Amino acid sequence: MRLYEGIFIINPECQEEEADAQIEKIKEVIIANKGEVEDVEKWGKRQLTYSIQKKSDGIYYYILFKSDPSAMKELGRRYKLNELLMRFLIVLHDPKVRKISLKRRKRDYIKISPNMDMYIDYKRPDIIGRFLTDRGKIVPRRINGLSSKDQRKITTAIKRARFLAMLPYVDEVYR
Repeated sequence: MRLYEGIFIINPECQEEEADAQIEKIKEVIIANKGEVEDVEKWGKRQLTYSIQKKSDGIYYYILFKSDPSAMKELGRRYKLNELLMRFLIVLHDPKVRKISLKRRKRDYIKISPNMDMYIDYKRPDIIGRFLTDRGKIVPRRINGLSSKDQRKITTAIKRARFLAMLPYVDEVYR
């Protein structure tokens, strides 16, 4: 069994009891597919950086669970059929979240202090958003001073955060 983490965005027009019932259904689907739920966090109602299904905000939930890799296809199919789920993302849980080490001369471009904790995680858009240009493009490695491994992790984290509407695809000025 592998450890997965899922983020679910639920339609904000449903009541809080309905949203909690949807999460219970998600947990039941995981348990029915020989999985076990380890942690459920309600992040609450958040404003989306771009509209999804003509909605400007959504209710975010984070679920940490163990499951067989063969059950992921069935879980994804069932989640797509749920009308109250606006969007979801399920990825392998990475227990070794990498700490970024920037070269001293490159810190000025990213606008961080030398003793700031910089962990690569798609759930922290305030940190990974610093690796975007003013037009919304990902800052290249030769400018930000990251190793190629860190650059790949940053790129993956930015793409996941964009998919979950935590980061915009383009800046407001260029829309």
